[in-house]
Amino acid sequence: MKVKWSASTIFYGTVRTAKEFATILVDIDSKLVSIQKVVDNGTDIGAVFDRATQSAETFGQSISKALDAYIEFARQGYKGAELGTLADAGLVASNVGEISSQSASEYLTASLVQWKKETSEAMGIIDSWNNVSNNYATTVEKLAQGQSRAGATAKAMGLDFDQLNAIIGTVTASTKQSGSEIGNFVKNVLPRLISDPAQDALKMVNVSLTDKQGNLRDIVQVYTDVANKVKELNDTERISVMEGLAG
Repeated sequence: MKVKWSASTIFYGTVRTAKEFATILVDIDSKLVSIQKVVDNGTDIGAVFDRATQSAETFGQSISKALDAYIEFARQGYKGAELGTLADAGLVASNVGEISSQSASEYLTASLVQWKKETSEAMGIIDSWNNVSNNYATTVEKLAQGQSRAGATAKAMGLDFDQLNAIIGTVTASTKQSGSEIGNFVKNVLPRLISDPAQDALKMVNVSLTDKQGNLRDIVQVYTDVANKVKELNDTERISVMEGLAG
């Protein structure tokens, strides 16, 4: 793969030996080859490398990590300007979430696909994760994990992205469980809230699924009430409630 390598070492720090420099070149070349395998024929890989270099410099990441983001989005079929925009968003998510650029890109892709969002909305997703993590005792990674597990189900049940974020943020903060665990929990619970075991679990914490007129309450508020109530329970009671809500 023939590209200009001179700028690449800037983002790796000082290269002390020829062997270290060679390792860097092999790593970058390998990732460019991976991108070339999934993009359209005729794509200018040199231009992709130049764009990745700009991304790395802008967001304080190594070119290797920037290319990880490009690889993930290229695998999903994104190309051209969209590829660069999403890779930038992946690097921002990596920075604010303190997670790898590859993981950040995977989570972002999952949310874009499940919620059928446009490329231009990628930064809005990250802003939402960051805002919720700043207001709850949770993390961007937990929110992203939860969204990747429960997004499609939540959308089908009539919730929007921010409502699911609020649920995941509230419950992860209350239970200290991982985002994946809470995402799976929400994914299983949403369709089962009307089951007898779920109703019994809600009664255990004195939370009702319906209002005084018998209308279905806002699901977000139901989850918020449950999350606040389980703080008062011991571990055994908390597990019992969670299992009951899971049907």
